[in-house]
Amino acid sequence: MSCSQIIYGNSGGAIFLAKTGELIGIPSRGVVVGWGTSIPHMGLFIPIIRVYNWLAEQHYDFIYDLSKDEVKCLEVREKELEAKKNKGE
Repeated sequence: MSCSQIIYGNSGGAIFLAKTGELIGIPSRGVVVGWGTSIPHMGLFIPIIRVYNWLAEQHYDFIYDLSKDEVKCLEVREKELEAKKNKGE
């Protein structure tokens, strides 16, 4: 498997498989050692499945799942937030 390199300053972009173009993650930070010296082309990324799971938990899954209705998802989100507020969470 080959994928694109993570270069310092690319945080917030995307990581795709080189051969297929499949989105596999989002760069989150570059690796730094000592007094701020960065290690070229080495970084950490958040796997895209983790992003999808978080979006689903927060009821923002309509962003990537076109079968979901934005208004309905956000209504569910608001109801859950209101329920948590009423419980004092």
